Amino acid sequence: GWYLEKAVKHVGVSYPYSVVRTPLGVAWVNQTGCHFFDGKGVSDLTQNKIKEVGSTVGDSPSWDSFVTGSDSTVKPVLMYIPKKKQLIVMRNPDDSSDDSNQCYIYDFKTNSWVYDTSLFTDSQQISNSIIDWNNNLVYAYNVDSDNDSVQFKQLNDTSSSAITQSF
Repeated sequence: GWYLEKAVKHVGVSYPYSVVRTPLGVAWVNQTGCHFFDGKGVSDLTQNKIKEVGSTVGDSPSWDSFVTGSDSTVKPVLMYIPKKKQLIVMRNPDDSSDDSNQCYIYDFKTNSWVYDTSLFTDSQQISNSIIDWNNNLVYAYNVDSDNDSVQFKQLNDTSSSAITQSF
């Protein structure tokens, strides 16, 4: 059973899709960073790895400019790819922000971050993710402006490519 282990100020979430359970522990994202509880303590996975605020560093935005969309909302989505032991932080699930396709990918094996704009498509609304029967990350996204048709996308475990299936 789950119980409150510890209360930590200023690291809460506003949306359930900003939290994910992994075999390694629980991770969550908010405006202050990507946080991880491993059963012993809470750590900030972005600390000293992604600039907190300010201007863009190279092609990678600071954390604050990444999670704060053009509509001034903070709605990061967190996903976990079991086969790669990676977290994916997507900027915004409902396309209420410009460049909603932006994401940061954290690799537990190398303890490093990568910034990516090709894994997701801008101007698409997405669902929360699931892990399928074969341990693949899957999510749904809208394919028309009426939101009455969706496709499911499986993120491939061998690269950043994806398999798409329509329903």
